[in-house]
Amino acid sequence: MAKNYKYHEQLDVVYGAIGDIYLAQRDTVHALENYELAIEKSEKNGMEKAAVLLKAGDIYYIQHNYTKAAPCYSEAITILPAESDSYQRIRLLSEVLDELSQEYNMVTLQDSLQRLSTLSEEEQLKIAEQVVADLRKAEAEDSAKAAQRERESRDQGLSTVNTSKMIGNPTFGAKAEWYFYNAQLMRNGKQEFTRKWGNRPLEDNWRRKSKASSGEWTPTNEEEGEEIDMPTDSIAADSTAVIEKPRVTDIYDPAYYLQQIPRTPAEFAESDSLIADALFKMIFIYKDRLLDTVQADITFEEFCRRFPQDQRCVELYYIRYLDALKNNNPAEAEANRQAILTQFPNSKQAQIVSNPQYFAQLRQMAVEQDSLYEVTYNAFRIGQFATVKANTQYAEQNYPLSPLMPRFLFLNAVAKARTEGKEAFAESLRDMINRYPDSELATMCRDMLAMLGQGMESQKGGSVSTLTTKREDQQVEQEQADTTVQFSPERDGGTYVLLIYPSETKDKRQKTKDERDEEIQAELNNLLYEVALFNFTRFLIRDFDLTALPAYSAGATLRISGLESIDEAIWYIGMLMESEEMKALILNRQISIVPITEKNNALIGNGKTMEEYHEFMKMQN
Repeated sequence: MAKNYKYHEQLDVVYGAIGDIYLAQRDTVHALENYELAIEKSEKNGMEKAAVLLKAGDIYYIQHNYTKAAPCYSEAITILPAESDSYQRIRLLSEVLDELSQEYNMVTLQDSLQRLSTLSEEEQLKIAEQVVADLRKAEAEDSAKAAQRERESRDQGLSTVNTSKMIGNPTFGAKAEWYFYNAQLMRNGKQEFTRKWGNRPLEDNWRRKSKASSGEWTPTNEEEGEEIDMPTDSIAADSTAVIEKPRVTDIYDPAYYLQQIPRTPAEFAESDSLIADALFKMIFIYKDRLLDTVQADITFEEFCRRFPQDQRCVELYYIRYLDALKNNNPAEAEANRQAILTQFPNSKQAQIVSNPQYFAQLRQMAVEQDSLYEVTYNAFRIGQFATVKANTQYAEQNYPLSPLMPRFLFLNAVAKARTEGKEAFAESLRDMINRYPDSELATMCRDMLAMLGQGMESQKGGSVSTLTTKREDQQVEQEQADTTVQFSPERDGGTYVLLIYPSETKDKRQKTKDERDEEIQAELNNLLYEVALFNFTRFLIRDFDLTALPAYSAGATLRISGLESIDEAIWYIGMLMESEEMKALILNRQISIVPITEKNNALIGNGKTMEEYHEFMKMQN
């Protein structure tokens, strides 16, 4: 049947049946040979081909030959309807194996390029020319097959456009639906696009860019793939400037492949880094997603053999140490423990495995960590900062990997802010971010550091010497503003709390304008720091914005926003005055506190004064 031309359109079915016979006899070698022939000879992306792809993929998967299983599953998922019983299983397997194949291919490619670097230039050129020849041959064969299918379809009077899935296919019971509503056609289109163009970012003029192996984008002609002449600048025109050789983007030019070979120490280091990253990811794909501990161990050994100084090795040894303890394998656990102590004696993991009582302490921590943190937090609330520091030090020494450690460190940073000043506070925040960059408090610490470093610029910017001028300008505008506007009694809506410094005293009037402005900036800076510290420690969920207004018409002001009503602003003011530090600061500086809606605040300096607002609020009460 295979030799008879009249069966050429059914060759996939024929070879698939032969493969089934071998598979029934448990001869997977010959079964796979015939399944591969069935896939190669298939001229229709129908369910028969999908069935063969799944059988071949499953055999490769059972044999742990994931690189061959991946393309089988990837192609099958583009054929299977979403309602198929196998669809979800194959979709998940395809995603995992495609990810594994990407990392595996990265290792293979970089290893090959490094081996090529040891050859002579003549040998390298010969290999690159062979790659181009193979590429042209493969494309010619594909074109010939496509032309043959087109001729056969034309001879039979059939359209070369397959619209069965666009207008519905009664064989599969499919409904007529538009292309972009058909998930299967979308998957086919995506696969074809990736095959032709590679992975392209979603951006304008994507077709005008061709990604070279260096990871850089080089402008190319949209139609012909030729490089676009870019205008030269003064630097490029300078004969003394270093002119880099443009990257070759033509895949039919041997230079395209030769330029990928590493030659300098920096290029070899980059290549090694790509290999290390790929191997590290492969370990966890094998271990956690494919549950293949054998391949995970093999990849682990290769990673640690090739990159023994990589700090990720200690993480891998520690994971293996924990797995061995979990599986009651003391010999394996001890081997990994010794590797950690010998190769990484100063690591946190070495500190753990060197303490025989660590896991007993960890179990104890699971019981007492909540109460210890609660004691520490209560001590912080009442100002017992020495207790906060002592408890944090105790937790670091005994439970360095506790999930509550970021919270201990944050409380300790605030305790330092109260006892040692801003520099110690900032240093503690930076330490916490470096140690726990992904913790829920890391973002808060970054915001706090940004708050400390932002300085005290007015809302519209400007230098210190312009603050008095701005206040004078606002007073003139106020005199010229419309006096018919009225305050609103509405209490709901966006609301501010204003912390306003008192009018200038006699001592301040004796100073020069620049000295007064510098003093205002310094006082507002200190107030902003104290209020920000209060907010970050008292409200871990609420987000209040702080804006310094040194030229505010009612006086130098710190504006607190993020409140939703006058009543909520009054509640916030009550919380503010419960803090001994904030209460003392506000009373000593004679700062007035004003809750005001955004609507009413817009009238201050535009027809209304703060004194008029106070009178209005008295009438409302």
